[in-house]
Amino acid sequence: MPPGTDDMAIAEQKDDLHSPRATVLADCLSSLAVIRKASLAGEGADAGVRMRWLKRLHTLKGATGFIGAARLTRVLHRLESFLAGPGKFDADAFAVTMDEIMLILDGMNLEAEDLGEPAVYRFGSCLWWANELVQKTADREGKRLFMLVQGGDLFVPSRAYEALKVALPHLAVNAVVHGIEAPDVRKAAGKPETGLITISAEACSDGLQVRFADNGGGIPDEIVARVFQDGFTTQNVPTELAGRGVGLSEARDAVEAAGGRIVLETSAGLGASFTLDFRK
Repeated sequence: MPPGTDDMAIAEQKDDLHSPRATVLADCLSSLAVIRKASLAGEGADAGVRMRWLKRLHTLKGATGFIGAARLTRVLHRLESFLAGPGKFDADAFAVTMDEIMLILDGMNLEAEDLGEPAVYRFGSCLWWANELVQKTADREGKRLFMLVQGGDLFVPSRAYEALKVALPHLAVNAVVHGIEAPDVRKAAGKPETGLITISAEACSDGLQVRFADNGGGIPDEIVARVFQDGFTTQNVPTELAGRGVGLSEARDAVEAAGGRIVLETSAGLGASFTLDFRK
């Protein structure tokens, strides 16, 4: 058994007040209702507005994939294409697809019960998706990796929690798809064939720091300054997980909206780390 395996169980903790499925579906329902209303009001004519919608939909698509809502994930992926395509925005087709999604959500018997919002959460409760997402993505990419979570019992303020549950899945997908190398590449470089992702939280006297790190190939110097830009991607064909160029941008936006900042450090051949800093 690899060292730290016990820590991986932290990622499977469920929040006492909100099951993952209910939380994701409620988030979908509220976010899509806002986007639908704005679309009907003609706000989709603004390219900046469409980019904000695209980033939000990309996050929702990932979350629905985590809970196994395959049909919803597929339609969200199709909805993204209306916003990411090179042609003119088709407001009518976008609205029709939005209605299709709302019908799917209605059919999932989502309960709108108000469970209340706790003031703080355990860090581990915002990582319920981690084991399944990382493993499925690694399997799809033909990669091997081990994940270590540290600080799962640490209490996190609700504002930081909301940012983390958006940002960390994007960082995880980015690490598996773009960071961790294939086993044969790692072996040729003299590295263990199994890569490592570490997610850790640390309480500071003036706030909270969360570090997401991988021991992959690192990020090339020539693109470091661009990784948080809207629409920037190194992948030619988008998939349901990556390739839209909005994941890291959405991660940054979520952290900054919560009053934090995200700092990237990278070393060629050794990996990359993102520090999500919520200190005052």
